[in-house]
Amino acid sequence: MLHERPSAGATPLDLRRARARVGEMPGAKDRATSRKAQSSLRIAVGIITQRRPDMLRVLLASLSELHSMTSHDLIFVVVENDERKSVTEILERFADSGDWHVVYDIEPQLGIPSAQNKVVDLALGLDMDLLAFVDDDERVEPDWLLELTSAMQTREPDLAGGPLQLEATGDALTPMQRAVLLDGRRQLSERNATRAAASRDGWDGRLDAYTNNWCARLSKVRERGLRFDESLRDADGSDTVFSTAMREQGGRIGWVPSVIVHDRLPGRRLSPAYYYRRSRDQATVTAQRLNRKRFTSIRRAVERGLRGCLQVVSATWKGRPALAAAIYSFGNASGRLRAAFGMSSRHYSTRSKRDHIG
Repeated sequence: MLHERPSAGATPLDLRRARARVGEMPGAKDRATSRKAQSSLRIAVGIITQRRPDMLRVLLASLSELHSMTSHDLIFVVVENDERKSVTEILERFADSGDWHVVYDIEPQLGIPSAQNKVVDLALGLDMDLLAFVDDDERVEPDWLLELTSAMQTREPDLAGGPLQLEATGDALTPMQRAVLLDGRRQLSERNATRAAASRDGWDGRLDAYTNNWCARLSKVRERGLRFDESLRDADGSDTVFSTAMREQGGRIGWVPSVIVHDRLPGRRLSPAYYYRRSRDQATVTAQRLNRKRFTSIRRAVERGLRGCLQVVSATWKGRPALAAAIYSFGNASGRLRAAFGMSSRHYSTRSKRDHIG
């Protein structure tokens, strides 16, 4: 059962006062005692959601299988980015399934950064030590949180990220959708390998951490007054800006190759049109964030366009996967050109909601 309860510094929220699998939530005096032991942490898992109940159920089912962490206290902080609550029953069922401790509230200001900041504020108000983020369209491995927490303790980064793997939700896919999925997996595999090498060789502090698989030390967040940039509500990249701010203010960033989450893609997000738009918008955000000169952006756009042309030619013997790669290259070229001429990404604008809701 969920109960209404006001939280210090926050609006009224739904608070599940139950015995979590990891143990009863301690009071203030108990917390002061437990803080003496470095191994004992208060961990919040943050989830933002908007009109994706079926995907949220899959995520919660995977979270219910998390390996036990008996020396830590665990709270799930769920923020629905909408004007009214619609997933109370889903969260009640999850909370009861393992006696999980769940905090639930809404953020009526639409936009991923606004909802993320609401989670941060709630976690800080609950006096948590670590905040992990995972997306509502993902599923986690049973050892996800255990591995992530272990890395935060042993390597002591202030912000950490981990790899993403792609999978379809089970929809019947067309041959072209399967090709898009394969190309997305190829690109992620290459990126994950590069980041794993960075972690192994000690230069992962230069990397960014993304909130699809993310953990922050909240003492550092509080000290530095860090929040997600709400001006990017229609674009993408607020987590990249957060990483940059953490690094520029002396925070340590780490990459944890063993911490894997699975991004579950419905058929509409495996369409060639969406793949093109996603590549375009990511390229636009990246070029603007790095403040590329116009000539540089145009030159790189031409290079990516030529690469796309070669990939189209290679499709005569490589087939649809080469066409999917070409679509990504053309989208990347388009995004760089848009950035060169001052156009912004609106990947999460109201017009694009149909791509992300459901």
